[in-house]
Amino acid sequence: MEFRQLRYFVAVAEHLHFRRASEAMHIAQPSLSQQIHQLEEELGAVLFERNNRKVLLTPAGRLFFEKAKSLLRDADQARDETRRVANGHAGLLNIAFITSAALDVLPATVKVFQAQNPEVELKLLESSPKEQFSGLYERTVDVALVIATVDDPVFETLTLSRSRLVAALPEGHPQAGGEYFDLAGLASEVLIVPDNHPFPGLYAKIHFALHLVGVEPAKELHIRLIQTGLILVGSGLGVSLVPETFSRYRTPGVVFLPIHPSLPEVEICAVWRKENHSPLLSNYLGVLQRYSEQHLGESALKS
Repeated sequence: MEFRQLRYFVAVAEHLHFRRASEAMHIAQPSLSQQIHQLEEELGAVLFERNNRKVLLTPAGRLFFEKAKSLLRDADQARDETRRVANGHAGLLNIAFITSAALDVLPATVKVFQAQNPEVELKLLESSPKEQFSGLYERTVDVALVIATVDDPVFETLTLSRSRLVAALPEGHPQAGGEYFDLAGLASEVLIVPDNHPFPGLYAKIHFALHLVGVEPAKELHIRLIQTGLILVGSGLGVSLVPETFSRYRTPGVVFLPIHPSLPEVEICAVWRKENHSPLLSNYLGVLQRYSEQHLGESALKS
């Protein structure tokens, strides 16, 4: 049984007239009749009562008419959905992100992407850089938005934004009322900093910057996500160095100050597997590329 035979049968059942059905299907009437005859033989049932005056569906034909219409609807839907997925306009896209990306990059790009692809299902996964790279390696994540320096040839990256680091202090901190935070003060502070991971991220960038200015904190408290660190800062458990974007949002008990001396900027980048040629991912990367060009002034695509 072939789908074209089902379509021919449905056409005859709807018109109850072989000539009009053949015209509608753009097939010669003898060929149409032959296809219906082959279908009846395969089914072992007579589908139409035929005479010189009219064509009627038999009881078996009426049952098969409903089943055939359902099958064709399902086939058409499957075809359309497959085309949308193949064109990157439907399906599932897994995006992992750090909190820093959720403040700017993620909402801006997802809003544009969803407007262009309303049928796409997005799974947004806030996670640590270590978890993001695990997801990329295991192919459970399509693209990660992360602070990291990536040198694995498996991946491709796109720089999305840059931000300077600022100090996050408890409201009662001695330097909280000043114009800036003197990094020398870290020698007697607990520094709340994200965990280290194999790809140099915020932890590595902060420690490299502190090494450049010759400062070492008295003690460190490691956390998984920056937002968690800010909650701990607000509780008076230490200070933290975070991307400036966090200072735009009110965090209870936390004061944000510029740093002296200033430290190098940190970058948020998109990371994905080079072998992932999904049209869905490609469409989202196009949105990220435009975001990057708008915020950095030039293409930052690199291998």
